[in-house]
Amino acid sequence: MSLLLLIAALSCDGERLTDEMGREYYLYLPKKLEPAKTYWLVVGVHGYKGAGKGAGGLASWTDRGDCIVVGPTFPSDGYQMLQQNAGKQLVDLFALLGKKYKLQPKLFVAGFSGGAQFSHRFMMAHPELVIGCAAHSAGTWATGGAYLEINAEAANIPFVMSCGEKDTDKSTADSPMGRCEWAQAFEKDLAKNGFAFQAKVWPGVGHALSKGAETMTSECFDVATKMRPLVDDDFAAARKDVDAGRTG
Repeated sequence: MSLLLLIAALSCDGERLTDEMGREYYLYLPKKLEPAKTYWLVVGVHGYKGAGKGAGGLASWTDRGDCIVVGPTFPSDGYQMLQQNAGKQLVDLFALLGKKYKLQPKLFVAGFSGGAQFSHRFMMAHPELVIGCAAHSAGTWATGGAYLEINAEAANIPFVMSCGEKDTDKSTADSPMGRCEWAQAFEKDLAKNGFAFQAKVWPGVGHALSKGAETMTSECFDVATKMRPLVDDDFAAARKDVDAGRTG
């Protein structure tokens, strides 16, 4: 197989690899990887008892030309709460891939169901590493106690969440609320804490990833990687002018 055919094959099917913890991940590269270009790392998180292949449905995002996509395989029990070193697994994987490819300093993380549980908690735990996050139809949310806490340091990270109107079942027998009710409770907590977020409830939808949710995820990535850096640059320039005025 020629090098060009090999790259094309990897971009479609992904390459199954093992990280430094001995855990599996699938890597998806653009068809044309430009050595001088800096790419965003997009992390697609699988659902409960799933695996990294397909990167939670985001493998095709490499066609955008501005990102590399990775699908880590997390331990099934507890990864939703960042247990079994699941959070560390992604932090270390980000560092590992940063040694192999020219990556932006922050990543975009997204997931559905169990993947949503992990994604928003990773954003809360590591706001310094996350440029944007999308979490859809999570069975639990970080509303305190055993479910972990909201971190105010993540408030300015572009974040989208959604749930189907008919997705009312509890994810486990001891869950305090059903999925849709819990999502709406979490929305209120985010609003109280001044988070930059968008939330939707999809009419007539059960526990399924809707087209609307997919669109929200894509739009969040665009805001996080294209618009937000411009805002941050403008703010930094304004702050510099203010500081210069104080000292001049």
